[in-house]
Amino acid sequence: MKQTSRLKFLFNLTTLLSVLSCFLPWVRGGDLLAYTVNGIHLFPRFQDNGGIIMVILGITMLVLNSGSVREGSKTHVIRYLSSILLLLLTVFQLFWVGLIKNKNAAVIGAPTIQIGLYLVLIGSLGAMAIEIMRNRKKENTFL
Repeated sequence: MKQTSRLKFLFNLTTLLSVLSCFLPWVRGGDLLAYTVNGIHLFPRFQDNGGIIMVILGITMLVLNSGSVREGSKTHVIRYLSSILLLLLTVFQLFWVGLIKNKNAAVIGAPTIQIGLYLVLIGSLGAMAIEIMRNRKKENTFL
């Protein structure tokens, strides 16, 4: 396997991890009546808690990384900016949950971060790191 195809596969894997993690629990809270908050909640009713924009960014990065899209001069820029935006949105969600947790620090059952948000963070960090590695290999300038 060549280095570029390996990086392409890893980029797809980390981006897919970010997209699928938007459907997992992000926050859990409550004591007697526990609740979970997903990035995108589908059943029994649709509810977006910040995950839909991350899914759109992830799908955009996957489509631009596929072989069906002609490799233009600006596709890597869009992938790079999308990965940065995905990471910033994930950090914002982590910061927001941290603020709520600190505000309710003395309360039993205060909201805590769950596995979905951590996996989105891992996937977005991986996608951004791989995109930086791919752009460093190119001889031409970034923009």
